[in-house]
Amino acid sequence: MDAEGKHIWEYKTADHIWSSPAIGSNGMIYCGSEDYYLFALKPEGKAVWSYGTHYLLESSPSIGDDGTIYFGSEDSNLYALGPDGHLKWKYKTEYDIDSSTALALDGTIYIGSGDGFLYAINPDGTLKWRFETKYSVMSSPVIDANGTIYVGSRDKKFYAVNSDGTMKWYIETGGAIESSAAIDKDGTIYIASTDGKIYAIGEKMELYP
Repeated sequence: MDAEGKHIWEYKTADHIWSSPAIGSNGMIYCGSEDYYLFALKPEGKAVWSYGTHYLLESSPSIGDDGTIYFGSEDSNLYALGPDGHLKWKYKTEYDIDSSTALALDGTIYIGSGDGFLYAINPDGTLKWRFETKYSVMSSPVIDANGTIYVGSRDKKFYAVNSDGTMKWYIETGGAIESSAAIDKDGTIYIASTDGKIYAIGEKMELYP
């Protein structure tokens, strides 16, 4: 649709789409589908290529500065594809991935997994570190201006993790955290929990109920 809500085009996949699209600097649109494929579409809606993982894709893709597309799959893998759709590498976690990636300025890729870990992966696909929570991580991580990574877990906790993989702090809510955090210009962090509450957390971990 255009800015006025006018329908321009549509592209039909073979199943539901839970993934959010990502748009490259060249206008290419990337989106995953539950038909097991990640699709690359031109701005006019024509498919250029697709890449299949043989498992559901609910993770939303992210695009690196060099055009690499990163996304997770329920086959437990984090994938890195070149702009032409070829596989650069994949990194296997121990359970399915519903979380989406966050990309740091140094190229580190952060993603959560159903195995209960937050993973930090180097740009070459090797493991930098992983941080353990007590339950699956469906929440997508976010990174603040200082490089701190924030992520929620189904263990009811919301974690702040340093860029070296050590824990900075955590708070516990009354329910699982499956959504992702938002950070405002003042550094206040907002999270939602399945306990039905939205939490605002200050820079010094002050909790505003």
